[in-house]
Amino acid sequence: MRTPLLIGACLMAMRLLAQQASWELVLPAPQQSGLHRIALSPEVIARSQPSLADLRLLDAAGNEVPFRLERGTAGQTAETLIGYPIIRHEVLPKSTVLELDLQQEELNGDVFIWVRNAVADKRIRVTGSADRQNWYMVKDEHVALRGLHGDPPHEVIRLALPYTAHKYLRLEINDSLTAPVQVLQAGAYRTEQEGAAWVMDQQVRWRSAEHAGKTRILLTSEHGIALQALSFSVTDTLPFRRRAVLLGWEQQQLGKGRKKRSITTERVLGSFFLDSRDGLPIRLEAARGDSLLIEVENGDDRPLRFTEWRVHQLPIHLLAYLDRSTGYRLTTGDTEARAPKYDETPFTTGTAAVDTLAPDERLQAIPHIGADSGPFDPSAIWLWVVIIALASGMAWVAYRLLRAGA
Repeated sequence: MRTPLLIGACLMAMRLLAQQASWELVLPAPQQSGLHRIALSPEVIARSQPSLADLRLLDAAGNEVPFRLERGTAGQTAETLIGYPIIRHEVLPKSTVLELDLQQEELNGDVFIWVRNAVADKRIRVTGSADRQNWYMVKDEHVALRGLHGDPPHEVIRLALPYTAHKYLRLEINDSLTAPVQVLQAGAYRTEQEGAAWVMDQQVRWRSAEHAGKTRILLTSEHGIALQALSFSVTDTLPFRRRAVLLGWEQQQLGKGRKKRSITTERVLGSFFLDSRDGLPIRLEAARGDSLLIEVENGDDRPLRFTEWRVHQLPIHLLAYLDRSTGYRLTTGDTEARAPKYDETPFTTGTAAVDTLAPDERLQAIPHIGADSGPFDPSAIWLWVVIIALASGMAWVAYRLLRAGA
């Protein structure tokens, strides 16, 4: 009976040694006792599991302190239609002609035409002018996209146009095969986002290179990267709109036995547009990695001259009751840890936090027994204890089996 218990205890000890937090952060001393909000830095989030299941809050005696996670939100995203005055609306025998005053010297994006509910595919030719006398081609006759857009949704015809510096646009809608549609309004949608308080990771570095009509930007950080949004700065003064993708890397195992090998492949994590009109961080699906790659498609255009790339996260806080008479620290970095289960009743009473702690120190590595001794260090006492215990257990089992056979 003692043999299984001995072996189980040894295996448990080895498992506990393997499952330990790797990083810690000493928190600033609380100035008063009560409910506190502890801001998690981008480094803490990047070194933790994606679910933050390995986060622990410990007091000076090493006891776990219950907490609740409080995650920030990205706020509301709203689209507003910026109307363009229709200065000519003429229905001809085989076409409908619209002339729009863009009220600006440039257009970079899509134009939407509100129509009364109709199911019909229309071909549209788009030309532009600075004086309404001389017209130049913007986009040859093509089938425009139909659909619903806006809130509440409206039936629209969507024109995907290239950048143009014309003040006026002429739209010639081909009605040779179907009856004309009733045009109600024309304009472009602008996206606005409110309520998002992004946290920028100050430790991320970037470098870029041009290759085959694309700009590749490599994001790196010594603590890894966890992002939910990106922003950038350029010195370019002309309007632009470029498609970009966010890439990561993953390991794949190929072959079997001695022919087994590992290869690294790129994986698309998300796609987005770089637009000179947008000043807000570009919201993306949460992505993680030791490094990440942004690939910007330039086509025939000159590459953008980037001066800065920034990585953002939504704020995350820990809510916990702290005592001013003791110190506290955060630990993280255990890849096998499971999320703790605490009683959240104390955090749902509506009590306001008395203070917010925002540690500005870097995480420190937690030294472990045998961590610097390589894969096998004969001088490690605990290793010899485990080996002797296992050998004793196996000898005991062999002895009992021999006696039973005799």
